[in-house]
Amino acid sequence: MLKRSAVLVAIFVSVVFLVASANRIAEGQIQSCSASVTPHAVAPSSLINFQFEINNDDSNPIVWIRVTRPSANFSIQNSDISGWNGATPGPGYTTQTGGNLDPGDGLIMSVTASTADAQASAANWTVQVSDDPGGANPFSCSGALDTSISGSAPDSTPPNIYNVSVTNLRTTSVTVNWTTDEGATSRVDYGLDEAYGESSSHHLPQTPRRPVYIMCRSLICARPA
Repeated sequence: MLKRSAVLVAIFVSVVFLVASANRIAEGQIQSCSASVTPHAVAPSSLINFQFEINNDDSNPIVWIRVTRPSANFSIQNSDISGWNGATPGPGYTTQTGGNLDPGDGLIMSVTASTADAQASAANWTVQVSDDPGGANPFSCSGALDTSISGSAPDSTPPNIYNVSVTNLRTTSVTVNWTTDEGATSRVDYGLDEAYGESSSHHLPQTPRRPVYIMCRSLICARPA
């Protein structure tokens, strides 16, 4: 009878010890953090560098951070935190490890992601943190983490060039004129062979009695109305 009581006491003590240890582990997990993202609105078919401000509001250091995209309309390319190590195994999420965010401190995490050619209402990114290097028991930060996709995709089609003309022919200069079908930043490349080598947005110098090769360039500076 005495032996059985001793065994029961030993089991009870062991259970109490395990429960206490589990409570201590739970108390060591991150329980409070905040995060925000900019920008909150982006265009379709764009490559965006999102900036996440992450603050450790807990009493334990953060050593693991994961950012998950709002939806399949976003494809994460990579991420960066100075002094940390990034890993992006696919378009859905990116993880940073190997650093330390002390209690009360904050940092900026850059996430590069592309957007689909579609409109999408505001949806939230997910920012998870942990005090475990492997990301055990992650905690989701709260804050302004919404991003929408709206507006028109960037104009990636170069302007068309019309009505090219050469005027004001002189021994040391010539003027080249042309028009474009949309707002553009323009320049003339020129040289004594097809390698060109010089450029000008004003009058074009010319070497006397030597042929000059000319290329007209216009680059997009505004989306067509």
